[in-house]
Amino acid sequence: MTEVEFPEGNWIVLANGSWNEWSWGQTLEYNIQNGFYEGSICDLNSGDYQYVYSITGDFDNWSGWGMVGNAPFGTNCDYNPGDQWGNYGFSIENSDITLEYNKWGQCGLDDIINQSEILLRPFNGQILNYIHVPFEWKQLPDNDGYTIQVSNTTSFDTIIFEKNEESTLHFDTNNLDWNQSYFWRIRPNYSDDNTAEWSDIGYFQTGEFQFDLEATLYDSVDSLILPYTIFGDWNNYRTSIIDIDGKEIWNSGNFGFMLSHINEKGQLFGSSSINYPINRGIEINYDQEVIWSAGIALDQHEFKKIPNGNYMGLKYVSENGPIPLGAWTSAFQQLGYIADGLTNEFSYSAQEIVEFDEHTGEEVWNWNPHNYFSKLDVDLYGGTWWQSLGNLHHDWTHSNAFYFDENENMIYLSSRHLSKITKIDYNTREIVWTMGLPSEFMSSGDDHICTDLKFSFQHHIQILDNGDLLFFDNGNLDQTVFNELENTSRAIRVRVIDDSYCEVIWEYELPPDLFGAGMGSVQLLDNGNYFINTTGDGGTLIELDENKNIIWDIKLGLNWPSGSGYRAYRVPSLHPGIFSIYAANYKSIQNNSYEKGIELTNLENFIKFTIYNKSGYSLDYNYEFNNINGDSFEDIQDIVSINSNSSIDIYFHPNNDIDSLETIQIKVWPKDHIYLEKNISFNVYFQDIDFEMGDINNDLLIDVIDILIIVNHINENILNDNQIIYADLNYDQNIDILDIVLIIDIILNN
Repeated sequence: MTEVEFPEGNWIVLANGSWNEWSWGQTLEYNIQNGFYEGSICDLNSGDYQYVYSITGDFDNWSGWGMVGNAPFGTNCDYNPGDQWGNYGFSIENSDITLEYNKWGQCGLDDIINQSEILLRPFNGQILNYIHVPFEWKQLPDNDGYTIQVSNTTSFDTIIFEKNEESTLHFDTNNLDWNQSYFWRIRPNYSDDNTAEWSDIGYFQTGEFQFDLEATLYDSVDSLILPYTIFGDWNNYRTSIIDIDGKEIWNSGNFGFMLSHINEKGQLFGSSSINYPINRGIEINYDQEVIWSAGIALDQHEFKKIPNGNYMGLKYVSENGPIPLGAWTSAFQQLGYIADGLTNEFSYSAQEIVEFDEHTGEEVWNWNPHNYFSKLDVDLYGGTWWQSLGNLHHDWTHSNAFYFDENENMIYLSSRHLSKITKIDYNTREIVWTMGLPSEFMSSGDDHICTDLKFSFQHHIQILDNGDLLFFDNGNLDQTVFNELENTSRAIRVRVIDDSYCEVIWEYELPPDLFGAGMGSVQLLDNGNYFINTTGDGGTLIELDENKNIIWDIKLGLNWPSGSGYRAYRVPSLHPGIFSIYAANYKSIQNNSYEKGIELTNLENFIKFTIYNKSGYSLDYNYEFNNINGDSFEDIQDIVSINSNSSIDIYFHPNNDIDSLETIQIKVWPKDHIYLEKNISFNVYFQDIDFEMGDINNDLLIDVIDILIIVNHINENILNDNQIIYADLNYDQNIDILDIVLIIDIILNN
């Protein structure tokens, strides 16, 4: 409100809106730390709301409408750009939201804090749905690294943290919190101790947390190899990531995203309640941006990328079938159905497996259970026909998981309401085997393998690297079918032998209070531990070792009727694939005009880039190198693998002498996170440097000081790239005692 002409006397700032039919609004209090007027409105129902800012006071007899700040007409913050009102607005659905700040009568804060040419991420005014934050900026010439500062004031009187960083990306995982405003800046550091000016100031906010949890660790933290947990909440359509203590560090914010799968590369798959049905099968990134969408109404249980790069999901398909005989028969007959167990008169709903081309979105493969399963196979014991009586269609297969095994080119399908798992040949579409209930409980039971496993209403099937089958057995039919005293959920790992029978490799039965009727998942970790998610006791996550000792657990505090945590996974970090590119010898060029460029010399006649992988994921990075002005370099495309929190150097050598300024371009992107692509251009020039081998400190003398520098380097690796060239007198690419002998010889002979 820096440009508002405030009235005389007493006054206040309000947000007047539709939540109370445009009566007296919510008072906005001045925040002395960030200089903004802020306020909160509680207990709003889900829906759409509009509002404006106003100033009221003595000057207008406190009417509430003395001065009004509207959204600019037809802009992106004009909630209904076609009307005459110019209102701001928002949509809320079952969770807290944080709105962006707006300058009086404008959209956002861009004209207050302009987006810096140096600071790249976070964007100015951005509201983050996470508190583990990557800070990124452009590379500046002539420096030896950077200092980053983050504060909660524009004056930087209070420093939240200050760090030195050699690259152009700092990933903070320790210092920020929810519902806060932050300011940040960077400055380059120089080897001559000269102090540089700070950059322009960047500004961002963090949104609201959605879970306030506390975990219990029963063993040392060293027994856990993955420090974070991501889980999807089915009923409230949201997803969160928590740390080892249970503190939330990421959530899906206002996007209403429910996770169904995260792969080993950190890609997120699931569905959103926003913009139905377009976002029913999507891949998103950690800023809630949709990376890929099937664009149709898919089943929300499973959607993921398969090894060939295409996407696969489940699509609803219906066909009539008979109403089986049972206690419900007379109730159906009263509705006018024959209900004789033979007449195909009632809608059977199933899930067709569908593969989508990753580029075109076209359906390129499908598998429809109506063409392969007998409709004499139905659930008779789990209460599904009583539900069908009210729904007027039968949720026949309720397929909730599939797994594509690229080693055998097979698909495994979990059909929950039929309590069976089916192995399907991807090439022929034929069923290889079906694992499920015995014949006394399922019509085709004589054709089932491994009926002794006694699983039912299962979730989250997967094939391990050695071919074992791992899944979550909900156990809904333990009492009614298998005559157990109580229903018991378990994680079970089995080995199918000769496509005929099964060997139980490992299983863990959850205690009665953790029975999960509706959902569940299990994950095998690289250290041999198992990570289990059950809806029991309001939603419970457990990590236990191979000997079934509980190492860690947490209660999610959900309901439905005892929990709605759909799936949960251990993960290594947020923001998989975040990276920076650093160009060595990037300097200021003192020619006729000021330029910046990469300096090549007769000592280092090559371009060197360092790619820093700042995430907890080991990933492949594609790169393209092009000469866009000049002809000294070849165009190169390649791929490099970079371990988590590591870096790699790549080199490019000219084919001929560079006698004028040239321009090169490098493009880098994580193979599995192409939205992070960086495309940077650099000038390149050549500088001839006079030097003498052995003059390590470049003081025009070869003496005992140079010997001492080499000795220190042998012990502590202190030389820079140029000094290594000067010190390698025998050109064997090693700095050792042989080079010292040669320097001594030079000193003695001179």
